[in-house]
Amino acid sequence: MILSHYGTCRAITTFEHQFPFQGEIREKCGKLLIDQLYGELRESLRNDIENREKKELSGDDDVGELIAEREWLFESLGYHIDISHLQSCVRAAGSLEDPETMRTAIQMCDYGRRLGRDYQVSERPPFEDFYNDYRILLRALAGKGIDGAVRYYTSKVERGGVDEEGNNFPAEVLTFLLAQVGRPEDAIATYVEHLMDIPGPLSICPSLLELSARANDYSQLLETARDKGDLLQFGLGLVKRASASARES
Repeated sequence: MILSHYGTCRAITTFEHQFPFQGEIREKCGKLLIDQLYGELRESLRNDIENREKKELSGDDDVGELIAEREWLFESLGYHIDISHLQSCVRAAGSLEDPETMRTAIQMCDYGRRLGRDYQVSERPPFEDFYNDYRILLRALAGKGIDGAVRYYTSKVERGGVDEEGNNFPAEVLTFLLAQVGRPEDAIATYVEHLMDIPGPLSICPSLLELSARANDYSQLLETARDKGDLLQFGLGLVKRASASARES
């Protein structure tokens, strides 16, 4: 409804800052948003190419095919979509799971990487080289280049550390990546090493309880709760472990 009545900009603002839902609803709305912007980018590219090449293109070309071997599309600081919208949709894709949405967002990263220097964006570590960094992450989430992505983001964690506000976002991203690609044990190890003592809430990283459930191993959770004297967490871990054992039997 927001996309139809108020446009992409309002929908992005709502999705990023005012969206009250998680899970399937967030997944579906994120896909709608990314598909909308991808369609706008594809149409803008098609119009530019047809105007310059003086020929009509087939309707089947995707963004990757449209920009291939057409460096002139990016000359003289050329661009075809609102850059802030592009950045927001790429960022949103990192929190989604649909493989097709990932492939769409990867093409948007490929487009963004070819933009002129004035349109390149940088965020807090580990996304200093925004489009390239997100492309590596999204490809791994889509099942491609997983080992390379893990090494890449591990090196960012090793070079980075806790920021001035006491957060360690590179470690959060690495933990999230490991969990999403089916390596919950490694995610737990990264969490314990880098995120255990972070004072504030984590923004993207799953909780230690969730990671333990994915790994079906609550030993680290119980040990941590015991060390901290957290009786509630310790009791919850015991209940979850017993429940998992009951299901297996």
